[in-house]
Amino acid sequence: MIDLLLFAYFYVGWFAAIFLAKSDQPWISVSILILLPLGMIALLRFKNLLSPRLAILGVGVSAFGVLFDSLMASTGLISVHGQSGFFVPLWLVVIWLLFAYSMIGMRTRLRFSYKVAALLGAVSGPLSYKSGAYFEVLHMTSNVSLAVYSVFWFLTFPMFLFLLRRYS
Repeated sequence: MIDLLLFAYFYVGWFAAIFLAKSDQPWISVSILILLPLGMIALLRFKNLLSPRLAILGVGVSAFGVLFDSLMASTGLISVHGQSGFFVPLWLVVIWLLFAYSMIGMRTRLRFSYKVAALLGAVSGPLSYKSGAYFEVLHMTSNVSLAVYSVFWFLTFPMFLFLLRRYS
């Protein structure tokens, strides 16, 4: 049951972050955006699904993703609504945190092979960014962007799965 709750929490959080990205009330947006990952972390702690090692892994995976997205934006391969400076805006950081911690919480369900993880990553990772384009908060500036994200997720998702298994 917790898996379904985490799955739903991630997607509700994803949509909230996307819609808040274009909000005219920045102080409300920032407040809600900060609460989203904190709520997920609290839920994981309450259900005893988050050890200190896994908490650090969640921060590390999120930081890795944020740095990669920031690099993609700084090179012009994507454009991100609300970005100023090198780093991507808070709403995208929140999505990375929600992704990492939802995967940590659902790790017992992630029993597929690394090859399947690579294929899932190569397809579903870039689709998440393409859906951001639908909501006009993130735009891939060329087909090269899509290819780079496919390779990134092809490598990243199995690596994250490996780390989850190792530190669980």
